[in-house]
Amino acid sequence: KLRHNCILNYDLCKRNILNSPQCSCGKQEDAYHFFFVCKNYSIARILFMIELVNIDINLLLCGDVNLPLQINNRIFAAVHKIIDESCRLS
Repeated sequence: KLRHNCILNYDLCKRNILNSPQCSCGKQEDAYHFFFVCKNYSIARILFMIELVNIDINLLLCGDVNLPLQINNRIFAAVHKIIDESCRLS
């Protein structure tokens, strides 16, 4: 859902599904905000960051064909873990 820009408020606002792109914290809610900035998910983010190093939004959403399958699987698992722990996308 995050890769296809269809679940966070910024994306929903662009599609005229919501009136505002704002997160409940008051900032624009896009994938970068969700994973790296939002104060609502800071505890989940800390646990998430422990799992991964040298990450960017593209790596989180798409993985990297140059990385071994095991590493991409760990990235995938970490992304799902932060999504589950944040309860934002349920």
